[in-house]
Amino acid sequence: MTESRAIKTDDPLSDALSSIQMESTVLAIFGMSAPWAIEHPKLDAVISHIILDGETWCYGDELPTVRVRKGDIIVFPRGKIHYLASEPGLAAKPVASLLHSVGHSIWRTGHQYTRPIRFSSEQAGSDCIILDVVSGIHESRRNPLVASLPGLLHVPAADHGLLPALELLLDIIASDESSAIPGYAAAAGRIADLAFIQSVRAFLRTRAPEARGWLSGLLHPKIGRALQAIHRNPGDNWTVATLAAQANMSRAPFSRVFFDCVGQTPMHFVTEWRMCIAVRRLGAGVPIGLVSEELGYASPVTFSRTFRRVMGVSPSDMCIRRQIVRV
Repeated sequence: MTESRAIKTDDPLSDALSSIQMESTVLAIFGMSAPWAIEHPKLDAVISHIILDGETWCYGDELPTVRVRKGDIIVFPRGKIHYLASEPGLAAKPVASLLHSVGHSIWRTGHQYTRPIRFSSEQAGSDCIILDVVSGIHESRRNPLVASLPGLLHVPAADHGLLPALELLLDIIASDESSAIPGYAAAAGRIADLAFIQSVRAFLRTRAPEARGWLSGLLHPKIGRALQAIHRNPGDNWTVATLAAQANMSRAPFSRVFFDCVGQTPMHFVTEWRMCIAVRRLGAGVPIGLVSEELGYASPVTFSRTFRRVMGVSPSDMCIRRQIVRV
């Protein structure tokens, strides 16, 4: 059933997470015995690793080197090249070659694995067991949440809040018995989504001062009110003056602080956010005319021109591309 109206909430973080339109799946379960090192390539996706047992080192170009222990989650919101290893400095094997050795290819956009894939190193036993999940995202570079996060999120087990349910969740996605039941891909995908969402929430709770961009604005006591107003009513006839009033500020200081926090002018952000919503709505099959009306444009023609200017394609071409990806 096609939605009849845009979804509006008082929770901008949930709005941003919804706008990501993640297509998640479990990539593989790796059982590794030292010495070992795995290279993960750049992917247009959120890549998450959950350490089921043991510990690993994680590092990469322009990334901090971190020690990751049992129960921790490590997330790469923009899918940067990185390495997992029993110790830093070892020669790494590409993850694609490991998957190929057990008869599987690396993840690609729009692909979901229908059963858990396991790789075990040649040495007897496993010092470290890692669950890899990957979440494909559409137009990730334009999503304000993804752009606001650091290149690497390390969430200790005590911070992400999943420990009580982790054993049950892993049984759902890691056991052969569970994967034989229809619906495995959907269940695994939801759990992969949950790992990312809880990691973001933990980041905000424990490392809020490191937030930048949209997240920085969301946490600002005044700019956050303006952002929430945009999220609640994206189709309103917003101006710098009306947004400044939401923040209880005058226009000039509001514009300056907004740019310092978010990295965009207020009206540029309004347009970008509307386009994020438009992509989601068009992907759900909502007609262009209705999307245009919901987002406050005078006509579908005006909306289409703005969409093409921001997104680089027309709304109709975007719909066709998404249909091709789903096929």
